[in-house]
Amino acid sequence: MEYTTLGRTGLKVSVAGLGCGGFSRLGLGTGKSETDAIAIIRAALDLGVNLFDTAAAYGTEPVLGKALAGVPRDKVVICTKAPFGISNPDSLPERAVASLDRSLKELGTTASRRAPTIMRSSCWRRPCCANVRRASSAGSASPRQRPAIPSTKWCSAPPATASGMSR
Repeated sequence: MEYTTLGRTGLKVSVAGLGCGGFSRLGLGTGKSETDAIAIIRAALDLGVNLFDTAAAYGTEPVLGKALAGVPRDKVVICTKAPFGISNPDSLPERAVASLDRSLKELGTTASRRAPTIMRSSCWRRPCCANVRRASSAGSASPRQRPAIPSTKWCSAPPATASGMSR
């Protein structure tokens, strides 16, 4: 397996990742068992895949957590998501943080480092993130240059290694 660095995070990830959503949802969406889903995840690990993409909405976080139990946390990168959208009431900062906290519990994991950036809650509902800043400086940053996190709560004690936004 080939590996690359994920943006500016310093994380080394496999060039192939395992998406745990979509129609199949690791087979769970097509009638396969949790045992089958765990076998898929473990086969990916055996092939050198260390990047796993999931979300609470996929319903696959618990099975991913079970499959990765016993795997050293620094050997895998897990990407999960919280709701976000201007018209989505679940994307309020406190709800997004609660969703991500639930995700960590479902995955049976914690994160290992502080997130590198913050996003002021005042720009949380804006489509543009001009107020994104690096936590250690007052310099502004483009959301395409640096990731953003949805709440100052995650800035003071963030459970995420890195975080970002996508549309």
